Amino acid sequence: MQPSRIAVALGMWIAAAGVPPPASAGTIALGDALSRIDIMCMSVQGTAGSFAQPMTDSCEEHPSNGSSSGTTRATLSAEFGDLLMTSVSTDCVSCPFAPSTRSSSRISFELAVVQHASPPHPLTKVPVRITAEGAVGVSQLGFIAGGGTYLSSTLQTIFTNADVFAHTMLTFSQGGVGPFLSDDYAITDTLDLIPEQVYFGNTYVGCNQNSSAPGDWACSGHSSVSFVLDQAAFDATMGGQTFDLSQYVSIERSPNLVPEPPAQALGAASLGAIALAARGRRFLRGRVAAILRA
Repeated sequence: MQPSRIAVALGMWIAAAGVPPPASAGTIALGDALSRIDIMCMSVQGTAGSFAQPMTDSCEEHPSNGSSSGTTRATLSAEFGDLLMTSVSTDCVSCPFAPSTRSSSRISFELAVVQHASPPHPLTKVPVRITAEGAVGVSQLGFIAGGGTYLSSTLQTIFTNADVFAHTMLTFSQGGVGPFLSDDYAITDTLDLIPEQVYFGNTYVGCNQNSSAPGDWACSGHSSVSFVLDQAAFDATMGGQTFDLSQYVSIERSPNLVPEPPAQALGAASLGAIALAARGRRFLRGRVAAILRA
């Protein structure tokens, strides 16, 4: 069959199925999202680098003399989807002198509000709701844990330089400070984004242990972020002139992220993310408590 006939046949099939043809490519070119990960269990170097795909990794180190040290473990993940989530953990019981263990996970991505039809009134800004959440916690021996989320109109490497949204968390411990230190945040906010402008996002969490003394330690954390059009905020601003934003604009993200699921699946995913975060906090506190009791 000739290419023109194939195109006609495909168009007739799409029309018969009641499925709209694919939208033409927008004018905004967004770069791929990147998983930036780094993991190490004492002398066992795990994966490190940037990857245009979701990533999971783990490592363990079993000392040759089991009576003098326990096993060191570290894990990480960077999950793509409507909800972007990073998570890490490290732990060891009766570790040797001056261990060095780390686990970090970062997702860098791009985002834009794209106009695909002419609205009844010009849009200079579009309200977008951001939901960002994170938590880190450490036991008392020489750990530094941190993370956060930002969105910026310029490419940034420092969270506090972001000009649209930024929130960070940090906790660190040294011997004798206390049994458990933690930091967390859960923020839902509305951002006024300019249509057709590229924004740069980042969500990160990491644990780094470099103690000068042997002992027991644990660290764990996660961070996540998601975005949706804020119709309620738009209605409040426009009053009687309001209209359905989704008919004229959409939130586009890095092309290698999974497309947004249907509303029912999105609701289930959101509930799952909340449950995962709560389970992560319980796991962290249980792990630290077990180590301290050992």
